[in-house]
Amino acid sequence: MSKTRCLAIKDAILGGKMLAIDPTSGTGDPGKNSQAGWALFDEGQLLSSGTIEIPANRDKATRFRSIQEILTTQFDETYDVLALEDIPLARRRGNFSTSQTLIQVCGVYIASTSGELVELLAHTWQAVAKRIGGWTKGDESDAQYIGLAAIAFASGYDQKMSEKRKIEFAAELVDEYDSWGLQTINDHWSITND
Repeated sequence: MSKTRCLAIKDAILGGKMLAIDPTSGTGDPGKNSQAGWALFDEGQLLSSGTIEIPANRDKATRFRSIQEILTTQFDETYDVLALEDIPLARRRGNFSTSQTLIQVCGVYIASTSGELVELLAHTWQAVAKRIGGWTKGDESDAQYIGLAAIAFASGYDQKMSEKRKIEFAAELVDEYDSWGLQTINDHWSITND
């Protein structure tokens, strides 16, 4: 469970360097590169974020090796934590099935970077993102909020809290970390508090 894992490595998340990644397996569609989002945190503060451009290639092994090369050259620091979106085999409801290739490529992200691994299911980190506020769907934003969710869980956020307490807890974190320097969070809370 995300909360349990984040609490177990709390000191590393809140006191060390954390790299958060919203993974992609790339695309085989020529001329259509894809992007993985990333965000770097130090002692819970957002330092920088962006996207990694994954060159298109019909051969997934070639795409995987491109991802590995990018990660090992651009993200060669020693990280205390790698926060990654956890990709399930299939959703519990409906007939959606996740691409086997996306599940496989997560191993490339893990093996090509350093740090304790924490994996957060999309519905879990997105629930935290909605309470922190300011989240808009996108590769870079997703990576930022994967990291923010890890920080929230390491700080004691619990899905079993009442809705009121979840909002209060999010507000406390936003205040403590000065909105992580993200204008979208500032905008959300200034609207909410008016």
